[in-house]
Amino acid sequence: MSIFDFLYKFLFLVFTFVYSCMQFSFVVCYKSIILYSTRMQRYLSVISKISVQEVRLIVHLLSDYRVRAFLNLISYCEGTIANSSIFLKEFEYYKPMITEYTKSFASNDPISLWEHPGKAKEIETSSHVLLRSTAAGRYQFLKGTWDRTIALNDLQKNYPLIADDLAWFYKNISLIYDSTVIRIYKNGYKSLLNIGFGPFMQDYCAVVNLFAIGAIKHILLEDWENAIELAAHIWATLPIKKTTKESNFTDHVAMIDRPGAVKILRMACDASRQLKSEVRNK
Repeated sequence: MSIFDFLYKFLFLVFTFVYSCMQFSFVVCYKSIILYSTRMQRYLSVISKISVQEVRLIVHLLSDYRVRAFLNLISYCEGTIANSSIFLKEFEYYKPMITEYTKSFASNDPISLWEHPGKAKEIETSSHVLLRSTAAGRYQFLKGTWDRTIALNDLQKNYPLIADDLAWFYKNISLIYDSTVIRIYKNGYKSLLNIGFGPFMQDYCAVVNLFAIGAIKHILLEDWENAIELAAHIWATLPIKKTTKESNFTDHVAMIDRPGAVKILRMACDASRQLKSEVRNK
């Protein structure tokens, strides 16, 4: 075999290998896009058809210890949680603080709680990639996501039908929030809706999105693996792989792997159940 024949066959094999890889990558990417599009279509379909009964259910879920634990995890992964040490060590005592709800992307300046700021801000990552985002609040809602959720789930419009549920939530507010949050709602349960980007509204919209993406049923069953997998389609900082500290946002301060996240959620729920048991036995 001449050197030219050898080179020809070698280059042909290399070309065939590269082409096969490209074809495989194209198929994988195509399937991923189709899967993501299908899930988002289902999400948009559900979020636009939430009934008044489901709205009432969501208001009550805001005080559920499993839902609170998951919301705290999202805040931790988004880097907005005010006291990570308490969250990681004393789960049953953790209550969100007002500073968590006034966080904006790439800025330490507190935002107004009356409405989503809607202003895009920029930050440069350690790999010199410039990120631009309108994310704001405890769960770093993008302006588009926030507007869509509010438009399709207008609590002001349904107020006469959910007033009793809001009153019930307000009665138990001290069990959910830190005193810094309770202070802004001193005018009664009607203020829960009047403060348009307040803690209650941010929590409500977060749970609406968890409900729409299909994660809420897994949260209530404490099926944390699937809950995180689904919620990661909305909150990119949640760990997307099971065994590595990877998320869709690689420059995050609160990196946590999937097993670590699941462990935190399990311990938080166990601690909450134990606390409830001690209260009942007193």
